[in-house]
Amino acid sequence: MEINELQTLLERYWEGKTSVDEEREIKVHFLQNQPLPPELERWRSLFSGISEISALPNADFDEKILAAIDAEENANIPKTRKLWYRISAAACIAILIFAGIKFYLPAAENNGGMSDKEAAEIAKAFLFHASSELNKAQTEAKNQLEILGSVAPKSDLKQ
Repeated sequence: MEINELQTLLERYWEGKTSVDEEREIKVHFLQNQPLPPELERWRSLFSGISEISALPNADFDEKILAAIDAEENANIPKTRKLWYRISAAACIAILIFAGIKFYLPAAENNGGMSDKEAAEIAKAFLFHASSELNKAQTEAKNQLEILGSVAPKSDLKQ
């Protein structure tokens, strides 16, 4: 290809009027390492870079990588959600028990139907139940954290 023809093709390229075949000719000419005038030599790196871009993996590669990342992220979500649901449930139970004790014990004293010893026994039973529920939640939380800690993040994508 002559220099004048290359300049004409470049002008058409910048105007967006070249065909795919003409663009391929421009890229091939710049990749041949033939001597060019200085005004055309400055475009050599651009067109050699464009041809290198076409050597990159196809769109299927991106989809596979994104699917692998999504699968890894989604695998951990249910475990952590279960853990937080259990901790939240235990905290709600404890709050309800303490609120119930505070609400019902003074009402029982006002009605005169319960002695201090009976009220203490009921409070002790409520606190024992709340403590056992919190202990169960704490044990479950430790187990879930051990499971999550034993699963090392996979770095297969970085290799």
